[in-house]
Amino acid sequence: MDHLGMPTETPGIIEDACQALGSKINGEYIGSRSTCTCFSFFDNKIITSGGEGGAVVFKDVFLSKEARLLRQQGKDYSMPFAVVEGFNMRMTDLQACVGVVQLDHLKEIIEKKRKSFDEYSKIDNLIFQEETSSKESNRWLCGALTDKRDEIYNSLKKEGARLSFPPIGKFKWLTNKIFPSSSILYERGIIFPPFATKEITEKIKTIVE
Repeated sequence: MDHLGMPTETPGIIEDACQALGSKINGEYIGSRSTCTCFSFFDNKIITSGGEGGAVVFKDVFLSKEARLLRQQGKDYSMPFAVVEGFNMRMTDLQACVGVVQLDHLKEIIEKKRKSFDEYSKIDNLIFQEETSSKESNRWLCGALTDKRDEIYNSLKKEGARLSFPPIGKFKWLTNKIFPSSSILYERGIIFPPFATKEITEKIKTIVE
């Protein structure tokens, strides 16, 4: 599973790449390694299809055909009856048009995201998620660790700042276990507004420097 657009090193059977569209591992785009890869088109992702929706890509043609049957009530348009028990999970044509147009501008969108991350990363006294020689992130969101998390959040929440994602241990209806590393990321993690402006970066500098 990726985090804020940073891809993971190890491919799997099913890869959760909802945040990592356009990210790369060893020069290869996410979606070309695992048996199947899931992407999200929710309205805050790299591209959107109008609020909800997503896509699954497959390396195996047979699995791809099976998934197409499942998404459309267990049949394709040539079949009068369903051949398997399926679902109604099709994207509307209008949603697809919104997504396709944005997909044409994916490289431009990622370039803007990466430039925004570069501006944030110039601020001292913050710990950022670093790329490696093999990993290239789309920089979907820019997050950092800081002891001034609450101060930054309260100062910038109107501009779109948010707290880091809570660990699963915070949801008592799921588990009572404690996950130390995830807890640290949550307690010290801040996600900055999507695009850096001079006003925003100056506010952060005032708090942390």
